[in-house]
Amino acid sequence: MSRKIKKLLSAVLALIYPERCVFCREFNNTIACESCHNGHTQVAGSTCNLCGCGSAGCKCGGTANAYYSGLAAPFYYEGQLAQRILAYKYRGKHNYGKYFSRQMADIIKSHYKNVNFDAIVCVPMFKQPNAKDFDHALDLAKRISAETKIKLIKNALTKTAGGTRQHMLNHDERRANVKGLYKADATHISGKRILLIDDIATTGATLDQCANQILIAGAKEVYCAVTAITKLRRNVL
Repeated sequence: MSRKIKKLLSAVLALIYPERCVFCREFNNTIACESCHNGHTQVAGSTCNLCGCGSAGCKCGGTANAYYSGLAAPFYYEGQLAQRILAYKYRGKHNYGKYFSRQMADIIKSHYKNVNFDAIVCVPMFKQPNAKDFDHALDLAKRISAETKIKLIKNALTKTAGGTRQHMLNHDERRANVKGLYKADATHISGKRILLIDDIATTGATLDQCANQILIAGAKEVYCAVTAITKLRRNVL
């Protein structure tokens, strides 16, 4: 097939199917094709407010005391989805955020349909960002704000110290590592009901410490939403 014919065919397909799947790049009429979307393990049924897992997958029992009032996620962090999240964060696949944020927005609208949020806040980057760094949590928060029409408050939460990357630590080390690591600015969040955004929840320690600081700054309540949660957790917070 000649280059001209390929170009013409591509133009015709673009008219019929205005979007390509963000993952496999096949022409499609949605952000992700059915095959790619169905390759992600979805959180189904009623969920635990503490760990965000479906009732069949919850091992925490929902008994720990969390500072946040709820945790929702569309997916479990495993398989191809886990690889795609890593590609989104570290390998320049920033257009994946369009899919992740749309799925998160849908779960926020359904899971928190009776909650009236005043603002969105995102978990700060692990390190101090510079112009070259991609702030994935902020990118998700911006997109979700556009989808849900909930106001995004940037820099409401800041990281005040160093710390070790969470994925390198066990459960107890994660809790200790994030203690005192974040600080919230009361200027724009006092008296508000906050939706806290991040990409992954493993033990919930980071989300919980962030929620604690947001509450200390005077917020009414904090609810969390992430792209994916780890499955079958026995220890949370």
